[in-house]
Amino acid sequence: MRASASPMAGRRWNLREATERPRGAVACLRDSTRQSLMRSCMRKLHGFLQDESGAEAVEYLLVTLALLLPTYLIFQDLYAKVLLLMQTILRRLQS
Repeated sequence: MRASASPMAGRRWNLREATERPRGAVACLRDSTRQSLMRSCMRKLHGFLQDESGAEAVEYLLVTLALLLPTYLIFQDLYAKVLLLMQTILRRLQS
């Protein structure tokens, strides 16, 4: 059995329809101000979605994590070995 399709299915987003029924903090603004604000927000959102400069930062983060994880594990193992060595030396000095 096929589920009924949404009434909004296949429709494109329309700035005029979105600004006809203001809600929340935008409700007290004039129509021209509200439309200007919506256009500005949409431009910023579009620019954010098109921006690819963050990909390089993510790559650096992944490389850093790839280097830090083995380093942490090595130091953790080294700590255990040094601690064991120090305890052995202390026991021998006490006996």
